[in-house]
Amino acid sequence: METRLTMKQLPESERPYEKMEKFGAGALSDAELLSVILRSGTPKEKVSDIALRVLHYAGEHSELPGLAALFSLSPAQLCQIPGIGRVKSLQIGAVLEIASRLQSASRISVMQAQDPQSVAEVYMPAMRYLRTEQIRVMCLNHHHQLIFEEKMDLGQMAEAFLPEQHILKTALEHHTSGLILLHNHPGGDPEPSQADVSATSRLALSLRTIGIRLLDHIIIGDGTFYSMMEQGLLSTDI
Repeated sequence: METRLTMKQLPESERPYEKMEKFGAGALSDAELLSVILRSGTPKEKVSDIALRVLHYAGEHSELPGLAALFSLSPAQLCQIPGIGRVKSLQIGAVLEIASRLQSASRISVMQAQDPQSVAEVYMPAMRYLRTEQIRVMCLNHHHQLIFEEKMDLGQMAEAFLPEQHILKTALEHHTSGLILLHNHPGGDPEPSQADVSATSRLALSLRTIGIRLLDHIIIGDGTFYSMMEQGLLSTDI
């Protein structure tokens, strides 16, 4: 039975583990970092070659540079790359999610959540290039500090754009004082549709009945955003 090529089977000069131990993670190239994540190659190919192929594929399918281009790829797309199967695609997805959460956490800790510009800047990198619609629900305390965040991929749920009952349940479970909703428009134009506005108004009314304010609904486009609060489409009064 053939065995997969592991990191130890690479020439010493190509072993990113050793390089990372000696010089730190910052000394590794994008391909070397990805090799550490993927861990092993195939019986016929080194892990470093697979890592380079992944980066090349990502670069062809995204306007983002380097590793950031991986945010544009779905698990199904990753699995189409020779040498990347289900497990490796999930490994890459997990690392990207960690990176996204760390980025958000570090910036949210210093931002004012009531400022739409600050909120949009935090979520723009992760949401502007998504190919399907996604909702982020930010649950805030009475100091406008983030206490819980939930991410929902809409997929084919166009008819039920806002899962209202689920959002209400989430808000109550986390003792939310105010809530900020974000979602992306894959086409790049953040201008809300009439369906967006109507669904948001219904949600705001439902939240108001249980003493929770919908502070804003921010739509993320390609490098731009639309704040319903700033445009006067939302009343934050209880």
